[in-house]
Formats: sequence, structure tokens, C-alpha cells
Amino acid sequence: MLKNRRLLYFILSLLIIPVGLSTRKEPQWYFSFIADYGGDVLWSTMFFLLFRFFFPANQLWKIALYTFSFSVVVEISQLYHAAWIDNIRHTFLGSMLLGFSFLWSDILCYFAGTITGWVIALMADRVTNPL
Repeated sequence: MLKNRRLLYFILSLLIIPVGLSTRKEPQWYFSFIADYGGDVLWSTMFFLLFRFFFPANQLWKIALYTFSFSVVVEISQLYHAAWIDNIRHTFLGSMLLGFSFLWSDILCYFAGTITGWVIALMADRVTNPL
């Protein structure tokens, strides 16, 4: 069962990536609120699903704690600007993973994304381990 669960979480995390990127690349496809904040919510949701992929037996509250903590640390790291990390941030992958500037609203988005990931995980766990 854990093998099926891991595969499902990996596929779900991959499915989120194009949707999240589209909020940045094609914001006209979305309501402005979703275009502005949806990418950050989905970023956190993706990491929740990836953490669940790597740690499929952990309790969901622990995965939520890992996800939210990781997200906040990445956001706080945006207050640090040295040439080496800013050079990484100026690459496509670096900008998508690390971001550029600290925003309090991003922390709220990460909380929402963590909760979204938790809800998805509850449903996915039921599919891979029915009662």
C-alpha cells in the first residue's frame, strides 16, 4: 500500500506544477486574486505532497508542520541578499523555489497551501488505504 501511496503523491505533486506556473505565466486565465496568490498556495501544497511522498508513514500533522516550517524558512530567507543567492534567485528554478522578496501575505498563502495539502492527503490516503 505504501508504494501505491507514494506513487499517488508523486503524481499529484507533478500535476500541481503546471497549474502553479500558469498563475505566474498566464495570469489573465485567472481571477486577479487567484493570479496574485494562487501560485504561493500551490507552491506550499506541492511541498506538502512531496514531503508526504518522501515520508508516507508519517502522521499528517507532522507533514503539515514540516511543510509550513519549510515554507516560512524559505520566505524569511528572502530577507537575505548576497550576490551568490541572488544569482540563484535570478534563474528560473531559483526564482520559483526561493522567490525574491519577503511578503507577509505569502506566509498566509503557505498556511492555506498546507491546509489544502492536508485535505488532499486525507482524500488520497482513503483512496490508497480504504477501510
